[in-house]
Amino acid sequence: MARYWVATALFLTMSPASAAQLVCGADNYAGDHTADPLNISISLSEDGKAYPIHASSAFSESYGRNLLCFQYQILNSGNETIPLVFWNLLDDYRAKDLSGQESRFRNRTRPTTYDRPIKAPTKIKGLRSAETLAQAWQTVEDANRTRELIADRDPVFSFAKASSLDQTVANAVKFGFLPDDNIAVVNDKAARGQVGPVSDAVGSGDGLVLSRSAIALKEKILLANFLRVKIPPGSQVKIFSPFLSALMKEPTKTAQFLEGIYRYTKEPTPLVAISDSKEEQFPFIAYDAAQKFYVVEHPITIEWQTRDSIGSLKSSSVQCVRIASYSPFPVSLNERFCVR
Repeated sequence: MARYWVATALFLTMSPASAAQLVCGADNYAGDHTADPLNISISLSEDGKAYPIHASSAFSESYGRNLLCFQYQILNSGNETIPLVFWNLLDDYRAKDLSGQESRFRNRTRPTTYDRPIKAPTKIKGLRSAETLAQAWQTVEDANRTRELIADRDPVFSFAKASSLDQTVANAVKFGFLPDDNIAVVNDKAARGQVGPVSDAVGSGDGLVLSRSAIALKEKILLANFLRVKIPPGSQVKIFSPFLSALMKEPTKTAQFLEGIYRYTKEPTPLVAISDSKEEQFPFIAYDAAQKFYVVEHPITIEWQTRDSIGSLKSSSVQCVRIASYSPFPVSLNERFCVR
């Protein structure tokens, strides 16, 4: 394999619809401007006291077939801090306090074998043990409601357990090193040379991190990964990723890739450390046209840093969120691979 530096425009060969631009690449919650937003006012209750929250979700088509963009936002519509608020569609792993009138949002672009999402139940938790139900837009696969809609006849993606796709992965699952997640497998023929990017955006009062992963099906398959960061002046963000760090070493076999992940977890260093708002474009990697590709999910750890009264940087909060990436290996990672 060889490194390729090429223009970002290579992956924007399809004309993006305005709705896709609005949802997939938004720097804030823009769901109310889409065709069918869901806005639900609910509350978390404990010891006879109710804390009002507002949960919103929206979707649009993406930049390619069988990809859907989702936005989620949670707002503390009261004036008191709600401790340890957690919404799995937004937070992935760890609960965070939500101050009065504070919100945080999440964008996700995910593969599906269906042309529409589905409204499905979702839990929001907070305080010591409070939880409440809401409804949100999700892919049919994520909602486990595959019997309710008819799948496309020739989808760009199919889904299979990771252990069924690679023997090395199967062994790692057996010994508890990897989760046996459902993996999206790219169908080259159905894609007809065009596969849209997958992406995530994580936004809060600390700043914004947007990730994007794409492949171009040419004479060689080109894989690209990007991170874009927006932070307040004087702040800094560090991002850790066992998956992306191991992938940048260009392993040719699954065992090499897993070894790179394992080594990184023992001595993690920031994949990026940024003190200004910018986009980080990693070197493109070229693979043989016969290489199979997958959409997998893996955690990145985001350490937000602000300056104290004497100007020294200190950690203000740490998030670990699960993002999607294209990969030549059917390897998804779980919370065990959060760095902090």
